[in-house]
Amino acid sequence: MTGQSAEVSEFSQMLSEEFIIFEKKAKKRKDVLKRACQLLINKGIVQSEFARDVLEREKVEATAVGCNIAIPHGKPEHVNRCQILVIRLDKPIEWGERMADMIFLLAINFDSVNTTKAFFHDFTKLLE
Repeated sequence: MTGQSAEVSEFSQMLSEEFIIFEKKAKKRKDVLKRACQLLINKGIVQSEFARDVLEREKVEATAVGCNIAIPHGKPEHVNRCQILVIRLDKPIEWGERMADMIFLLAINFDSVNTTKAFFHDFTKLLE
């Protein structure tokens, strides 16, 4: 595989049906993130410190990007295996100064150029 094909393949490997969840009656960003991080911890995808990283990152600046989408993430050194957890809420909740009902929790090593390129290449296509 060459160039972009390898990157797209890498992106698709970060998504799986097992890591797509639907949440009803979610009210608080912090609670959604705690439950999501715990799932990743329980599956061995991330280390327990990842949850703290995600919550601290949200305190600095909320990760909502518009269109009711948020892309929270933690530090790559606490990621055991790259994975994207997709969370769909039944209705939007406050996510900083914006609203979100589609959350992509990123357990990704952004220190890897190919992983970063693959993610943003395909993520922008999802938003189109």
